Amino acid sequence: MIETESDGYVGYCGLEDVTVARAIHPTIGSGVQLQIALHPRAWGRGLAKQAIEALTDHALHRCGLQRLLACVYEPNERAHRLMLRCRFSKIAGTADPKLVIYERRLP
Repeated sequence: MIETESDGYVGYCGLEDVTVARAIHPTIGSGVQLQIALHPRAWGRGLAKQAIEALTDHALHRCGLQRLLACVYEPNERAHRLMLRCRFSKIAGTADPKLVIYERRLP
């Protein structure tokens, strides 16, 4: 992700197969998961929400997927609030590593 105001790198985002998440929690099935990470200097400015909304729209409406997954480390409270604001629902958790798995489906 490149911030247009500064032309500087602030993080990355994308979509990937849920192979890793499925290895940790086999019951989630197949699908695609959202990946996002921001540099701390970019936190609190709405960039993650914008990226998640754009990726979700792309995955569900342009790629024709029925659902999108996201894995969040349990201690990351800001990311949990963000997933809920972006209309993802908690569907599972894992013990090692401590992850919460979220899902967003087409209505």
